[in-house]
Amino acid sequence: MLRLPHEQALAVYRTEDAGQHWHPLTEGLPQSGAFDLALRHGLDYQEGHLVFGTNNGNLYHSADSGGHWQTISQSLATVRAVKLMVVG
Repeated sequence: MLRLPHEQALAVYRTEDAGQHWHPLTEGLPQSGAFDLALRHGLDYQEGHLVFGTNNGNLYHSADSGGHWQTISQSLATVRAVKLMVVG
């Protein structure tokens, strides 16, 4: 069984109606040739900040609840868990 991002585009999805509709948050994330998956504990949220790591060692951060993403690293080992601590 292969697990790949839909259409090889990396996205985080958000719902605002208890799962009836889901919206992709993709700005700043790779939209072609992505083979990354986030593992169960590889995502964290705190005070509008989101961070997630992937099986391919990539780490991404958003300071606006997923509106825009920034690549933090593309050279880590598999990211199995992350913990976000916002200071200040």
